[in-house]
Amino acid sequence: MKRTVFAVSLALVCFIGSLQSQIYNNNYFFSSNTLPNYSDLSTVKATKQVNSDETITVGYAREPLNNLRNDIVIVKTKAESGGVIWALRYGQKNLDERAFGLEVSYSGKDIIVVGTAQDKDNPTDWNAFAMRVEISTGNVLWSTQYGVPGTREEWRMVEKTFGVITPLAPTYFMVGSTSSNTQKSILYAGAIFENGNFQYLNRYDEVFPSTPVTDFGLTMVKNSFNKFIVAGTRFESGQPNRIFTMGIDPTSGLVSDKYLFYGVDGDRHFGAAIDELKFNNTQAYGLAFTTSNPGVETGVSQAITVMLLNDDREPKWVNYYWQKEHRINQGLAIYQSRENEKLLDVYTNTFKDTYNPGFLNVEISDGSLNYFLKYNKQQNQNNRFATAMVQTRKGYVAKALHREGENGFLLAGLANNGKSLCFEEEKIEVKEQKPGVAKRTYTEYAYGTVKIRKVDKDQVFGKAEQCDGTGGYSFRLAASEGTELVPAGESFHFYPNPIGPNDESLKLSANLWNARTVQVAIFNALGQQTALRQINLASGTQVVELETALLSSGLNLVTVSADGEVLYQARVIRH
Repeated sequence: MKRTVFAVSLALVCFIGSLQSQIYNNNYFFSSNTLPNYSDLSTVKATKQVNSDETITVGYAREPLNNLRNDIVIVKTKAESGGVIWALRYGQKNLDERAFGLEVSYSGKDIIVVGTAQDKDNPTDWNAFAMRVEISTGNVLWSTQYGVPGTREEWRMVEKTFGVITPLAPTYFMVGSTSSNTQKSILYAGAIFENGNFQYLNRYDEVFPSTPVTDFGLTMVKNSFNKFIVAGTRFESGQPNRIFTMGIDPTSGLVSDKYLFYGVDGDRHFGAAIDELKFNNTQAYGLAFTTSNPGVETGVSQAITVMLLNDDREPKWVNYYWQKEHRINQGLAIYQSRENEKLLDVYTNTFKDTYNPGFLNVEISDGSLNYFLKYNKQQNQNNRFATAMVQTRKGYVAKALHREGENGFLLAGLANNGKSLCFEEEKIEVKEQKPGVAKRTYTEYAYGTVKIRKVDKDQVFGKAEQCDGTGGYSFRLAASEGTELVPAGESFHFYPNPIGPNDESLKLSANLWNARTVQVAIFNALGQQTALRQINLASGTQVVELETALLSSGLNLVTVSADGEVLYQARVIRH
């Protein structure tokens, strides 16, 4: 997530600073028999401003009359008011599909949606899932599953990558987690091209496998060095749950920077939201999460934790924040304010008798408190589970779930100061704490197979209800018909990647329905073609070797083409 100083970012917009501006707070309801579970992971970015006028939110809802399976739901709304433009559901009957993240395509005409989907042939498996959808209509251009038998993969986040070769081979970088047969979850990252073919799929296995470990990648930010910093939660046997950050090079998928723990001994930590920011004219990071058993006040079991990290991601300060008599206080999202770069804005959740989303504003220099706002207190509409806040061109959009009557979700357009149509300023407590950090190292290896799935869609009818309880119309989800699983398409894969000094060849693995002649072209990092080979391939699965001398040192783009059509592209690194 790259941010510029003045203009842009993600998701829904509140047009502020104009007499025509609107700051809205809308509820979107689903029919009661669908029992939705709408994008309820707390730090997943699931809303994005796709152009100057429109916003798209992705998530998932229960299938009608099926309490065990979900369908993907995508809703397009007006950026200024939150009004529904179209809302569609995608999925196969009696199979589970869920969407967690989205990104606008390079062309600006489509979105890439990522999540997880149940495998029709192996219902005990869930594969990482991606699909490309037209912004104007919601039509699916392609949908693909990625995974191997006996595992459960999911993508939580997706972002465009940028680099020297990107104009020749635009790619999208995705991060999530995967569970092995032993149910241990580890980080899972990959990159796909515009057509859904994968460049690489990497698992990041901990170097001390004797200790049971579970890692969940929850959010990420692209820094000024064009590397992604991934943040998440680590569950480790015999140790308190920790927050971690790790750098990944999106070009190769290799670990590019150290892997760090954060937390205080004896405490348990959950979630992780990260943003790159500037502090004293240097790169820094803001990190927000939840700490259990913080010892801040009797009866408070969780506190909002906010940390400032330097450019090496070492902690400079850490503070706890909580409301008295509220046992649960959660930190969910963090951004540097555009109104004043010396301030941090944090989206939160508090719980006493009911849940309430909140907005916390603190000083970057030391975390001292400026104010705390709480939303949705009128008309008994305060049973809200805050889930995410994303930065917009001129403000924020806050997202939440609600459990009243017909379940659904809430979008609130916020100004940079956190104000919406319904908020109240409340008191919050602060405690300073010495930060702790520990270091670990990851190894990685690539794997993956691809299946392509047709996805159906059904129109849903939408309603927006203002927070004062006036007006509105309601969402109704139509029943979904089953769709067939398309046979696995023709696939190609280059390995090893990267190529080491002792590797004698670059191998091309191909799986074809029919025999055909292909051209393999190699380009260097400057986009200059350095080699071209014509290869006759038979039907079925085969491996062809190419001499490593054909590749330049460093980064190469290798394409496989036939009849003037590019069938596959990959970035290959030669050490």
